[in-house]
Amino acid sequence: MIALAFSPLISDLIWHAESAASYWLAADLRIFQFINSGLSNATLDRTMPLLTHLGDSWAAWIFILIMAAINHKPVESRLKKGIILTLIYGFVSASQLAIKHLIERPRPFLEHDAIVRAVFPTDFSFPSGHAATAFMMAVVLSIQYPRYRYAFYFLACLVGFSRVYLGVHYPSDVIAGAIIGYAIAKWMISFRNIKESIEPIK
Repeated sequence: MIALAFSPLISDLIWHAESAASYWLAADLRIFQFINSGLSNATLDRTMPLLTHLGDSWAAWIFILIMAAINHKPVESRLKKGIILTLIYGFVSASQLAIKHLIERPRPFLEHDAIVRAVFPTDFSFPSGHAATAFMMAVVLSIQYPRYRYAFYFLACLVGFSRVYLGVHYPSDVIAGAIIGYAIAKWMISFRNIKESIEPIK
């Protein structure tokens, strides 16, 4: 009896959830198509394939090495900072990879007409690993060099934008990746033992 009484309500909730999901996916696709093809021009065709590499894994490792090397402290402190940054990057990378395999969202060019301006990725689309990496680095840099924090986040946003323009990610993939990279980096740096190694450089 109770189940029958709540059946219309449950059906209504399911209908609204499906409608919201359909609207979101449609909006996501429209924005993707606008950025990927509507904004197509020679300048972006030249710059975006280069800029997107700032979110590559090799860029993250170079970033970790440089950030540890420029630390004006004893060698032990530099090693500690390098280990901490490696752990942060490792956690961010593992998290986004786990979600990719959990969601298993196909890349946009596999389901829709898209202009692909990069090497065809073979993994899943959601979330964007490049955006996660870029925003993780932006968090660290903005803490160490707070005067330039807006520039760091702007650059991270451009990396995210490049993934959509290149035709390998939906906008929501990039947003999710950015949230993952930002949230995990902020959370891990909030611990006292980690925070003391990533402090503003004067």
